[in-house]
Amino acid sequence: MQTDFIRISISEFHLIATLVKDKLGIHLPDTKLGLVESRLNKELKTRKIQGFSEYFKILEGDRSGTELQNLANIISTNHTFFNRENSHFAYFRDKVLPTMCRAPDINKRKDLRVWCAASSSGEEPIMIMMQMLEYFGMDYNQWTAGLLATDISLEVLAKAKKGEYESANLAHLPATQREKYFDQKPNGNFKVVERILKEITYARFNLVTGSYQFSKMFHCIFCRNVMIYFDNETKEKVINNLYNCLVPGGYLFIGHAESLNGLKHQYQNIQPAVYQK
Repeated sequence: MQTDFIRISISEFHLIATLVKDKLGIHLPDTKLGLVESRLNKELKTRKIQGFSEYFKILEGDRSGTELQNLANIISTNHTFFNRENSHFAYFRDKVLPTMCRAPDINKRKDLRVWCAASSSGEEPIMIMMQMLEYFGMDYNQWTAGLLATDISLEVLAKAKKGEYESANLAHLPATQREKYFDQKPNGNFKVVERILKEITYARFNLVTGSYQFSKMFHCIFCRNVMIYFDNETKEKVINNLYNCLVPGGYLFIGHAESLNGLKHQYQNIQPAVYQK
């Protein structure tokens, strides 16, 4: 029996849940009380915080954003792997890239802009870059075709920038791609090649409170498996902000477990979890 386990009251949970919703957009229904309680217990004990009321006061009083960032790292599930929902990557390579690159204005400027808006620890943006390199081949250097990859968590962004992964993360990746785009290290881990890392710009971005003022619009946006944490009001706000960041005809990919049903938007549904402006 865990006699030193710190319990959270429903009122304490609601205080924290409201703060998380307002600042991060993450929806924590009452069914998540146990998850929050268990995941935060180690944090409270390590820092010798006496209870959740005291912890809430620390969160509320922090002006640097560090405490909230740390909380986001703790409660978010950043489990991902290479080639997750692989049909999206095939569709991006075989349909989206050819369609966009045949457009006269894009082909003339040789300028293609892609945003991975929930990059987590880097597996997804690396997969996107691999498809771009596979599609363009030797012509890639003729294009301005890099990738913006953002996430709310500084912790996972640091891992993404390092570009090193355990072999289990690559289990669903074809051997040909693993051999072509990764180098195995003496410790058994795999490091993505520099050619890919240098094409990805990693940055912190909050999809709920961030300013969507980019210098140029995007041709394709991946925002997968993050809206499962949002309520419908927040989802609607985010997808319409993303819509305004897309060029006409641009594509939005969301997770297969996600849906825009019941939300007000102007996207055209192309196939499951793929939308077009």
